[in-house]
Amino acid sequence: MKKLIAMMLMVLSVFFFACDDDEVEPLSPEKAKTELNSMDEEMAADLEAMMNAEGMKAIQALNSMDDPFATAKSSLRTSVLPNIEEYLIPFIKTNKAKSAFEATEFDFDLHVGTYTYVHTPEPHWVIITGGDKIIVNFPSDSTDMGNNDATLTIYNYQEDVNYNPTIISAELEVDDVTIVEITLNASWTSESDPETLDISVYLKPFTFNGDLAITTTSAEVNFSILLNTTKIFSAGVDATFTDATQEVLKKVSGYVQYRDVKVSASVNVSNIMTILEQVENETSPYTTIEELVDAVNDEIDAKVTKDGALIAKIELDLVYNDDVPPVQELTVVLKFSDGTTEPAQPYFEGFISSIDEFFTYLDDYFEMK
Repeated sequence: MKKLIAMMLMVLSVFFFACDDDEVEPLSPEKAKTELNSMDEEMAADLEAMMNAEGMKAIQALNSMDDPFATAKSSLRTSVLPNIEEYLIPFIKTNKAKSAFEATEFDFDLHVGTYTYVHTPEPHWVIITGGDKIIVNFPSDSTDMGNNDATLTIYNYQEDVNYNPTIISAELEVDDVTIVEITLNASWTSESDPETLDISVYLKPFTFNGDLAITTTSAEVNFSILLNTTKIFSAGVDATFTDATQEVLKKVSGYVQYRDVKVSASVNVSNIMTILEQVENETSPYTTIEELVDAVNDEIDAKVTKDGALIAKIELDLVYNDDVPPVQELTVVLKFSDGTTEPAQPYFEGFISSIDEFFTYLDDYFEMK
């Protein structure tokens, strides 16, 4: 589905972001550059904290043990625990290698009961069947395997024939303190593309919320991350298509915000495609490359703001490279409040690298055709 995700990636990678009327005085060029340069280090620290969260480490420890739900003497794993780990950080692929899963989808009702890990003399699971939920008692610390300090309670888990989770309701406690809660509802096509997705995850101290909805002629994705009660990241994209085939985008708009720096976007895709087709068919009314760039810029509104104050407008521009003789190249520039410009890429390299994980996650489900 190259429609939505391709455009999301394009919007992100070239910094095409929407301009609204400014109500706050723009930042000075010096202040603007300071704010942009500080994003990379802050985001890297936040992402590292997510990956090293106690709840993530505990689930990873559980997944490193023998599967408590696997059939005896079987090399196959069930998909339950890997899927729970997968969605703890919904935009980062934490469980990189997908194991060979069971021959049929997981039957929650057949597996309700209490599973307790025993490390000595030989590692094994003690299983007591019954009840209305799955309780897994296990050690959260791989260096202290005799201490079952963690309890994963799965209240409901359903999946389709392709092992895609349709319902997850679970929580994890370590030393009687809740450090993970996850609720997911989703529907998938036969090709494992999502039709709907609604997810909420508490991974102490982070909270993730996201939803996705697709109709015949539109698609919408929203996502946010809170650190305790402070929203540190959010993203949203709305796309409309020319018809129900969803093969041709008409318009896409969206934003990516990290803490108080926001990059937002609105692109008239159909008009840009018309301009490019005219060039390809040699029917373009534009006689110079400068006129062509101006025409494309007219279809794209773009800016970066901090707390509503303009950091910089974003434009396409032609610049000369370092070749001998120099050659003009198309690049994206930041235009500051005093009219000076600088290439945008150096300010956003780390930011884009981190945010790209989010779009990579989505791209795994909207696989480009």
